[in-house]
Amino acid sequence: WASSNSSVATVSNAAGSNGLATTAGVGNTTVSATSGAVTGDAALTVTAATLVSIEVSPASASVANGLTQQFTATGIFSDNTTQDLTTQVTWASSDGAVASVSNAAGSSGLATATGVGSTTVSATSGAVTGSTTLTVTPAAPSVDQQISALLAAVTNLGTGNSLANK
Repeated sequence: WASSNSSVATVSNAAGSNGLATTAGVGNTTVSATSGAVTGDAALTVTAATLVSIEVSPASASVANGLTQQFTATGIFSDNTTQDLTTQVTWASSDGAVASVSNAAGSSGLATATGVGSTTVSATSGAVTGSTTLTVTPAAPSVDQQISALLAAVTNLGTGNSLANK
């Protein structure tokens, strides 16, 4: 067994794996089988691996309203290799009232929570899409809001005007 271009594929002559071609790169080669003076040839074309699926991480996220959550996209290819596609995919949110997701350079996959609820965050490359769920919870009140609420609650309680007395 032989390959005319070993940078594309090699072919085994080892017992138990005779004729088994192993790809080495994209391109064309001719695979030949020779026995004595007789040779047979076959063309072998090796193509680039194709994107099969996209995994969006984290698998499920929850963030308070007004905060951000970074998502990443990992491409899984036909040759079982993986690649970080975070900056190469198109990001989207199924509900812009809940969150928006950036496609801008330097912030690809960064979701900004804009309202309470749940949305599907998706990453798309060509015809392949992966997605996950982002849940946005109510934001915790700020310290100023908490103090204002406390003061409003104790205004008419106790004697005197001092907060210490109340």
